[in-house]
Amino acid sequence: MSSHPRRIARATLRAHILAVLGVAAGCSQVPTPGELSKNGLYDAIDKDGDGATVLTDCNDGDPRVKPDAEEQCNHIDDDCDGEIDEGVRAVFHRDADGDTFGSPTDTVEACAVPDGFVENDDDCNDRSAAALPGGTEVCDGLDNDCDGSTDDIPGYWPDADGDGFGSSGEPRSACEPMPDGYADNQGDCDDGDPDVHPDAVEVCHDRTDNDCDGELSCLVVSVAMEDTGADCEITWSMTDAETLDWEAPCEACDFRFQAFMSVASITGDADHCDSAVDIWSTFDVQGDDISGGTTLFVPEGWASAGGWDEGILSWYTSAYRRSLDAGGYASFSYSGELRVDEVSEYYYGYYYYEGRPLSVDGVHRVASEVARSDWRTEREGSHRAELTPAERQRAVEAWTRAGLAEHASVASFNRFVMELMSLGAPPDLLSESLGAAADEIAHARDCFGVASALAGAPVGPGPLDVDGILADMSAEGVLTRLLTEGCVEETVSTALAALRLSHATEPAVQATLQRIVADETRHAGLAWRSARWILQGRPDLVPLARTVLAEAMARPCPTDGAAVSPALRSVGVVSRADRARERQRTLDEVVAPAVAALFASVDGTRAPLRAEPVATA
Repeated sequence: MSSHPRRIARATLRAHILAVLGVAAGCSQVPTPGELSKNGLYDAIDKDGDGATVLTDCNDGDPRVKPDAEEQCNHIDDDCDGEIDEGVRAVFHRDADGDTFGSPTDTVEACAVPDGFVENDDDCNDRSAAALPGGTEVCDGLDNDCDGSTDDIPGYWPDADGDGFGSSGEPRSACEPMPDGYADNQGDCDDGDPDVHPDAVEVCHDRTDNDCDGELSCLVVSVAMEDTGADCEITWSMTDAETLDWEAPCEACDFRFQAFMSVASITGDADHCDSAVDIWSTFDVQGDDISGGTTLFVPEGWASAGGWDEGILSWYTSAYRRSLDAGGYASFSYSGELRVDEVSEYYYGYYYYEGRPLSVDGVHRVASEVARSDWRTEREGSHRAELTPAERQRAVEAWTRAGLAEHASVASFNRFVMELMSLGAPPDLLSESLGAAADEIAHARDCFGVASALAGAPVGPGPLDVDGILADMSAEGVLTRLLTEGCVEETVSTALAALRLSHATEPAVQATLQRIVADETRHAGLAWRSARWILQGRPDLVPLARTVLAEAMARPCPTDGAAVSPALRSVGVVSRADRARERQRTLDEVVAPAVAALFASVDGTRAPLRAEPVATA
C-alpha cells in the first residue's frame, strides 16, 4: 500500500486543527485599485487586493499569487519569479517491485506521490518484492530483510560440551549442512557443562539452573492429608519474577517483586491428591528483610521471611492452607531464590502512543492487565491473520498496551473536565471533553476486543492508580498538561492510528482504527481550541506555552526494536521506527502549523518557539 493515504490523513488532521483555530482556506481581501492620477487614470491596478499591482503581479486575479509570496507545491508560480514549485517539491522514490519500499537512487520530485513511487527509500533491492525491510530471510541468494547479509538464517549454534544443545554464540546459516560441534538450537545456558541443558533434571538449592528454565531452585515437599491420610509429593517452582516499582532493585534497598508459583508435578493417590495450582504472589523487600503479600487464589496471607546472600535474595513462605477436592487440607512451605541481575531484566517501560496520556509529574500511568471479559467489544475477523506464535504474542501485547493507554485516557479527559471547570470554562468545552471520555471507553473496549480475539482469552484493565492526579490545579499546570498530552501527543497519536490503519487488512482491526482516527481527530482539535481559550484569557502564560510546546516537540521517540512482518502489519502492528518517522512528519506537517496558528490567534505573533526556563507565578 502506498504512503499516499497517510499524507491525506495528515493533511486532513492539519485542516481540522487549523479550522478550529480560526484559520480558513480561500479567504481574500476586498480588491482595491491603485492611486488615481491627475489625468483621471489609475496609475496601477490591484484587482485581487493582494497589495501587488499589475505592474508586478503575474496573476492579478488570484490574491494568493504575488511577488514575495510563499511558494506552494501546486503547479503555480506563487511568487512570480518565473519558476513553478521551485524548492518545495518533495522527493519520492520508485517502488518498481510494489513492496511499499522505495529505491534510494531512482527518484522524482513532485507535489504528490506519483503512481509507482513511495515516500521512503528503504528498499535494498527494488527489482524483487521478496527483498524488503522486515522481510523474512529464506535460502534464495537474496538479502530478503535488507540487513546487508544474504541467506543469514540462524540455524546452528555452537555446542562445545556436546550435550545436543547449542549456546548463544555466533550461529551458522540454516542454508548450509550442520557442521560438527553445532546443534540446531540455542537452548543451552552453560555450554561448558554437559550436565546442564534444557532436558536435565533440576537439582534443588544447588544455585545452578540445571534445566535452563531461568530458575535457580525448587522445593519438593511431601504433604500429608489431614483428613484422608494420603501422601502427595508436590514440586514447586518460581517463574516470571518482576519488579513493580520504577527502580531496578539492588542489594539492601527497598523494592517490590512478584513471583508466579505453580505446581510442576504431583504424585500419590490420584483420588485424594489435589490438582495443579497456579499462584501469583507479591513480596516487599525492605533492606535485608522480606515480607509476603497476598495471592489471587487464596484468602489467607503468606508468612514470609528471607534475606540476601552474595547477591541472591532467598525467601520462604509457610502456613499455606488450601481446601482440596476431597475435602481435606494441606499445609506446606515454599522457598526460592532470585538473583538481583535477573530481577533487573524485568524492569521495563513502553512508549505510549494511544489517546491522551494520563501523567502525574511527567510520568504516564496505566492500569495493569487482568483476565476479564467485560472490557471488550466482540468483533469478527481479528483472529484471521496467519501469525506465528511469536507474532501473535507480539500482536496481543501491542493491542493490550493500546487498550491500557485508551483506558487511561478516560481518566485523563475526566481530569481535564475538572481542570476546565476550575478555570471557568464555557459549557461547550466541558460537554465535548465529557463526550471525549466516553469515546475513550469505546476505544479501550475495541482494543481489548482485538487483543482478546488474538489471544483466545479475555483481556482487560485492572484498577487504575489515580492518587494525586488533581494535586496541581494551577493554570500553569493545567496548560502544561494540555499542551503536552493533548495538543502534541494526542495529535501525534491520531496520525499514528492512521498509519496503522493504512497497513491493516483485518476487518475488526480496520473498524477499530477507523473509529479511533475519526474520534481522535476531534479530540486533537478540542485540545488546540481549549489551549487557545486559556491563552486568550491568560496572555501572560504565552511564554510558558512556547517553552512547553518546544520541549514537547523536541522529545525523542524510540526507534529501536524488532522489525514488523507483513502479517503483523495486517493486524495493525507497526515498528518503533515506523512510529518515529510518522511522529516526526506529523510534528513538521501538522503540529508546527498549528502552533503558529495558535499564537497568531492569541497575540498576532509568529515568533519562533524556544525551549528555555520561564518564570511563572
